[in-house]
Amino acid sequence: MDKCIYCQSINLDKGLKIRGSKDIGHIHFEYTEDKTGFFSSRIKSEEIFADLCKDCGSITRFYVNDTKRNWYKV
Repeated sequence: MDKCIYCQSINLDKGLKIRGSKDIGHIHFEYTEDKTGFFSSRIKSEEIFADLCKDCGSITRFYVNDTKRNWYKV
C-alpha cells in the first residue's frame, strides 16, 4: 500500500512495531509449532506491525511478518 486510504497521502511510516506499556511488553498473536492443533506450553508469539499515515494519523495496515503459523484461537 503506497498511499493512505483515508486522505490519499504518500507520507507513510511503514513497519512500526506495536508495543504496549512497559508492564505489558509487545502486543502479539500467539502460535505453536505443534502441527497437531493441540496447544501445549510451547506457545510462541509473532509481533504485530503497523503502517501509519503521518498526515492524518490513520493506521493504514496491521500485519505480521510470517503468516504461515498455527495460530492460537480462543
